[in-house]
Amino acid sequence: MDSKLDDIARPMISSRNRKLLSGLVSLVVLTAAYAGYWSYLAGQMRSHVEKQTASLIAQRFDAGYERLAITGFPSNVTVTLDKVGITAPDGTHFRAEQMVGTLSPFSPARLTVSLKGDLQTRFLLQDRLRTFTGVADRFDADVNANGKTTRWQADLRVENLEMVETASGDVMGVSYLKAQAQANTAPDPSAQQSAYDLLVRATDAQLPKRLSSPWGNTVKEATIEASLMGGIPKAHTLQNSLATWRDIGGTLQILRLSLDQGPVHLATEGTLALDGALQPVGRAIARVSGYIEIIDALVDRQVMRPRDAPLAKMVLGALAKRPETGGRSILNVPLTLKNRTLYAGPVALTRFDRIDWDFLKNLM
Repeated sequence: MDSKLDDIARPMISSRNRKLLSGLVSLVVLTAAYAGYWSYLAGQMRSHVEKQTASLIAQRFDAGYERLAITGFPSNVTVTLDKVGITAPDGTHFRAEQMVGTLSPFSPARLTVSLKGDLQTRFLLQDRLRTFTGVADRFDADVNANGKTTRWQADLRVENLEMVETASGDVMGVSYLKAQAQANTAPDPSAQQSAYDLLVRATDAQLPKRLSSPWGNTVKEATIEASLMGGIPKAHTLQNSLATWRDIGGTLQILRLSLDQGPVHLATEGTLALDGALQPVGRAIARVSGYIEIIDALVDRQVMRPRDAPLAKMVLGALAKRPETGGRSILNVPLTLKNRTLYAGPVALTRFDRIDWDFLKNLM
């Protein structure tokens, strides 16, 4: 009797074991496949870092790092570079104690890069290379190359950055900086569609003293929002590319530009293009409060003759309007850029140096 019951139960146990074994095999296969996929992503990130470094060196940059480590399995792929440094042929330089790149295996088109520890930068300021070192509470960038309507999108956030010039003790920094840039897919060749969009906003920024205005070197808030209309086509030379873009009607639309510094608040929007010499030209309307202080600054910098200042203040005061909600009078001023000179109405404010576009070669 017992042997018959055993004969009936034996197939049932065997079937259960087969299902368990099949499940274990599937789990092992999936684990191995995921481990292989994770290792592939790690290898791709290592290869990308090495190729980008080699590309910079080929372009006469001094670029490198002391150590590259990849960690994080089975979670995010994390690439850590110690003592990253890039020096351009002109001597400008950037260095970070540590750079960390993070990639989720489930969102491989999105990369997060963070800078940690001491930072150092060297750039040209008033015809001289100056070196600043410092730290930031946060210095992160997200790059996403899998948007529905964009080829890529990048977001940068910086908090409490403070850097000091080694030689003089001069300080520059920003309390909060947010920058967003994106490249759109298939821009209209007739320049009716945006190819690139940019938004930058900074609060409580401190500029080096050599860049200070008559109202100091602290900017309470600054914002710029712009769109490049029409894609810049590839050509034999960068100048040919820019000329073709100009000829199809390419423009830079300044959707918003605002500055709040000391007694002066400025807000404007306008359009920039290129002239026959590939130099910027454009028009804008600026809304300005604090124009009295601006006139005084123009006199101090010998842009305006002292004897013309009283008449200018009287005329502008008559044109300025006080908002219905109260507050300081606001002056609407037409701005024009032509022949490398910026005009406010008929008054020439400043003249710019000629732009040599070769500095864009490595970005095209």
